[in-house]
Amino acid sequence: MFLDVRDLTITLKTGEEIAEDISFSIDGGEMLSIVGSSGAGKTTVCKAVMGLLSSNYSISGEVLYRGENLLHCSKKRLQAIYGKEICYIMQNPMTAFNPSLRIGRQLEKTCYLHNPQISRQELQLLVSNTLQQLGLVDLKRILKSYPDALSGGMLQRIMIAAALINQPTILVADEATTAIDACNRIELMQLLRQLCSGGMAILFVTHDLRAASMADRILIMNDGQLVEAGTTEQIFNEPKEEYTKYLLSACTLERRGFVAVSPVSIQFIDGERYAIVGESGSGKTTLARMIAGLQRPTTGNIYVDGMPVYGKHKVHTNYFKEVQIIQQDSSSALDPKMSVGRSIEEPLLCFFHLDKGERKKRCHDLMDLCNLPVEYYSRLPAELSGGEQKRVAIARALAAEPKCLIFDEATNGFDLPLRKKIIEDIVDLQRKLAFTLIFITHDMELAVVIADVILVMRNSTLIEQVEFSGDISVFTSEYSKTLLYASGITDI
Repeated sequence: MFLDVRDLTITLKTGEEIAEDISFSIDGGEMLSIVGSSGAGKTTVCKAVMGLLSSNYSISGEVLYRGENLLHCSKKRLQAIYGKEICYIMQNPMTAFNPSLRIGRQLEKTCYLHNPQISRQELQLLVSNTLQQLGLVDLKRILKSYPDALSGGMLQRIMIAAALINQPTILVADEATTAIDACNRIELMQLLRQLCSGGMAILFVTHDLRAASMADRILIMNDGQLVEAGTTEQIFNEPKEEYTKYLLSACTLERRGFVAVSPVSIQFIDGERYAIVGESGSGKTTLARMIAGLQRPTTGNIYVDGMPVYGKHKVHTNYFKEVQIIQQDSSSALDPKMSVGRSIEEPLLCFFHLDKGERKKRCHDLMDLCNLPVEYYSRLPAELSGGEQKRVAIARALAAEPKCLIFDEATNGFDLPLRKKIIEDIVDLQRKLAFTLIFITHDMELAVVIADVILVMRNSTLIEQVEFSGDISVFTSEYSKTLLYASGITDI
């Protein structure tokens, strides 16, 4: 047995139990998926297996790698195992890279660390082949780029490449498909299956049961406990627990009535809902940042009521109140030293000058809207899951009462039931307050659920713009049809 986890219990020093009596095993050639809602304890279990939990946590039980208990190994022994024999793909690609080093240099260092005898020529060939294996073909640009010059989806694939370079025995993938567009997500899952066929063991952690469907076995977690386990066929066809049935029911969003950027001109109408759709690297995020006043366009301008946003001076502060963006990397958008309550209340103080009591009441209302327990008010971002951090970012954006709200892949970290609820809540709020809603997404399924107007981008170019009312025949480009198919919309 490659990995055998026995009676793993994880407790915060405060006494709060994060995971209780978690037991599972995985052998070579097998993919095991752990599925559960945000905050279920999935990532914490992964970090315990990888020895990444801080001293704030107490761990009991056993984590056996080929019979050796990793919880009792020396630091030197763990350094030899982690990164070489057991590799970890984190859910947040933005924090996995050194912002001051080029991507190529970072990949080379990763390889050299565990293969010091490799020649320069062998190293370059290995890096190139691994990147191409993950669909990253623009090698020269990627290798010379710094992390902040690449999209979140591209960084996620590069992070996966960094893990595969050393050909590990076990790959622990924590929400590895979260920031990847639908087309590349399918290809990645197929690649993971191929790796299993070659003898690798893969622990695949996700909130998405659809992604987990390619695993051999599935474990369902809820509130720090394993509630159900079985083969993939058993979980999908014969679920026993109500929570598992609940996750399965949320796998499909209800669709409405199915009977860096080239010159682009788009008119956004007040109170409408828009979706900008495309693969990772298509220019969606760059366009979103320009609309939000965060990145000056090389040519052209953004106009609001006939007035240019970008002029000789900086963008006016009031514009940042009226146009709020929720970025795909929520952890870096939150001050790690600022509590959840203070983060949400900051716009209330800056823009509305509310007193302490009014701010706290409004904060509690926003937390409730975004499905954040009121007891999280005093917690720090590091104490929350990735999905919970995104909900804090959403609540903070709504606090400014914007005229335009931009979601840049902002639902990536949500489990499907929560994703569905948040989408419904945001759409309901948009209808009540009549602000303009712009969703940046790689998921055409999400676009057709939300948007009145859908804009399709590819290779930095706007290739199609359609008014959407439920009839998918309005899409005429072959690329749009490919996105529809890849997102599970099979009515084409």
